[in-house]
Amino acid sequence: MSLQKSPETEQFKILVCTHRQAEFPPNDIFLPIHCGKALSNLDLGIQGDDTGDNISAKNKNFCELTGLYWAWKNLKKLYPNVEYVGLCHYRRYLALDRLFGTNIYLRGGGGG
Repeated sequence: MSLQKSPETEQFKILVCTHRQAEFPPNDIFLPIHCGKALSNLDLGIQGDDTGDNISAKNKNFCELTGLYWAWKNLKKLYPNVEYVGLCHYRRYLALDRLFGTNIYLRGGGGG
């Protein structure tokens, strides 16, 4: 299976949790999510974990789990075809090249 948009890839969504501006892979399988948005003055222009049923205000204690909680409670409303949800950190992507035969994660970067 390739990561091009298809009925198969619409079943997957990988949350990319961040609290700062970052580069994200240009692929619909990834959903950047601003974790702790309820506590932040930043508008990153991405999905926040502060909509719908959420625990965004508890981010200082739960970190990326506020994004996972948001997905558990709200993701199906936005993406009804999603059956599988993954989670990664904005600087630590899953190495999907072995699984899908393509290099879709970002190279370089670092810092932070």
